[in-house]
Amino acid sequence: NDTMRIGYLGPDGTYAQQATEELVKKLKLSDVEKLPLKSIDDVLESLNRGEIDSAVVPLKNNLAGDYTETVLGLQRYNFDRADSIDLQIKLAFGIHSDANETAVGEIQSKDTALRECSVYLRKHYPDAQLVEVESTAKAMQNIAQQNLRHVAAVGSEIGMKLYGLKILHDNIGDQQDNYTTFLYLRRILN
Repeated sequence: NDTMRIGYLGPDGTYAQQATEELVKKLKLSDVEKLPLKSIDDVLESLNRGEIDSAVVPLKNNLAGDYTETVLGLQRYNFDRADSIDLQIKLAFGIHSDANETAVGEIQSKDTALRECSVYLRKHYPDAQLVEVESTAKAMQNIAQQNLRHVAAVGSEIGMKLYGLKILHDNIGDQQDNYTTFLYLRRILN
């Protein structure tokens, strides 16, 4: 079985999924199985245990800084940083299709994504509670699956459309020039 198993931060609709698609093209990989995992820690642990052959994880964002889970994981495990890619990030703000914009009392996303649009969030939703979840797409999935009418998500337009959310604003990042560096990691086989 020569299928290459690539793990990345899921669920479907994350920027990590977009980065994985780009890296598969860039590296001309064929016969790949792409596996969305629950958290960055899960991705790194799965790679270390050999449950996947390679991994795509975010390392740093030019506005929000380092992804702590990745930095600590790279210290903990010995991986080959085989490649990397910079992905432009355009953040959108979305709510349940049946929700009312005025009802937003909570905003869910990845910690880094919330930092990347802090100016917008402070200006438009100063009283909303910011709740950090494992990924941008996890926030959207929560709203869709749990029918949350008072919660908004920050993440990609692709993800918003995937989960059927209503996009209220797009390109809400603090700066137009917003990108994240993703690493393509492989195990070092002794």
